[in-house]
Amino acid sequence: NINGVTLARPMFVYDTSVPNINENLRIVEGLRNIIDRDFPNLRRDDFVYTSTSSKFNADLSTNSILIEMGSEASNLGEAKNTARIIARAISEYLKK
Repeated sequence: NINGVTLARPMFVYDTSVPNINENLRIVEGLRNIIDRDFPNLRRDDFVYTSTSSKFNADLSTNSILIEMGSEASNLGEAKNTARIIARAISEYLKK
């Protein structure tokens, strides 16, 4: 709950076995820094895979990330509230 708004806690998910992991992690790090600066303790820790069969399609291109909005305990409204924060962070990141 931030300023009376209930949020779902976002989490970055990635597979370190994809060939372009360094490019993708630069984006994750940039977004993570913005979110942590503006909303300390909102984010859950990253979920890191070391080898999956799907690779979450992050192996298909650079600039590919996966962000989970909340968990099974979150509702749609909370996820939408969090999406606004993520969108703002992405916008700021892209303007750099």
